[in-house]
Amino acid sequence: DAEAVERIFYSILNEPLKMEPLHEAGVPQSVCDLIARCTAKKPAERPQGFAPVSAELDRLIAELDAPTLVLPPTPPPATAATVGEPPPAASRPAWLMPAVLVAIVALAAGLYFATRTDTKSVSKQAEAPAALAKTIVVKGGGMVLVEAGSFKFGEKKDSDTLPAFYIDKTEVGNAAYAEFCRETKHALPKGFAADKPDLPVVNVLIWDARAFAQWAGKRLPKGREWEKAARGKDGFLYPWGNDADPARANVGSGRLLPVSDLPNGASPYGALNMSGNVWELVDQVNPPGEGALAEFTKLFKELKLAPPTRDELWYMVRGQSFLAAEKLDPAGLWDTSTVPERGSAFNIGFRCVKDPQ
Repeated sequence: DAEAVERIFYSILNEPLKMEPLHEAGVPQSVCDLIARCTAKKPAERPQGFAPVSAELDRLIAELDAPTLVLPPTPPPATAATVGEPPPAASRPAWLMPAVLVAIVALAAGLYFATRTDTKSVSKQAEAPAALAKTIVVKGGGMVLVEAGSFKFGEKKDSDTLPAFYIDKTEVGNAAYAEFCRETKHALPKGFAADKPDLPVVNVLIWDARAFAQWAGKRLPKGREWEKAARGKDGFLYPWGNDADPARANVGSGRLLPVSDLPNGASPYGALNMSGNVWELVDQVNPPGEGALAEFTKLFKELKLAPPTRDELWYMVRGQSFLAAEKLDPAGLWDTSTVPERGSAFNIGFRCVKDPQ
């Protein structure tokens, strides 16, 4: 809850969840404590898996199921002042708090029973989850699995950990985007190449990309998700490894290639063209550098639009493009560029990610 989006992001990243609404609703302290642990800012402070969460919910359910005798309140003796007058209304019905508790625990139990295979024993170890498919085919195209675990990111190859997710095997192509526009009546981007269905869609705003992702049951990637999918867990300089090989990436050719081209440049997870072809939109705020600000200021003037400012939202783009001025860069997978929220370009497209069901 904030006036500026930057403040909202700061709160999400740095401030604990506000528990006052839960306390005011009468949520048991043990449930509040569990929620606080699950939303801790440091991963190490969160429950390491769902087993401890299951155990806590089991305990709450057991307490709820225990037989309880609720006695009606004893009315006060009648006095001259109260005879013939209706009794004062209770500030809270006697059944309200138990009902609130039942509703809360029922919601928790719904999540609990939906994710647990055996509810007979609290002490029974949770069964190992079924292995995720390496590839899936969903609306908008095929996707490849990026497995859960640690990985190296950035110039210095720092370590981070992400849960498993799927990423589009290719950039979103004109064919899939045209289907989305037909079904939703969404406007096609300027200069749309309807006669080239295999090429990546370009000239899309981040709002267009988000709308496509929602239609396809997906979302746009965050920066580190994109980078892990492109570099693998070892943080390669290029999708295929650490050896520069311009023939494996469409960087500097001066022309777009079909989204399924250059299979020999696939990332360790099987994603294509993560280096080159088009820059790809990432759903992460990223303030502009001097170069990006100057570039889009020039572009906006040509389009007779108000020039962009540092104060408006800018979003990350990753991966280099086909432009003749670009050359295969060993920093291309960890470095970033940026685009204003209301900006698009003929060398910027996108791909989507999807969380496992």
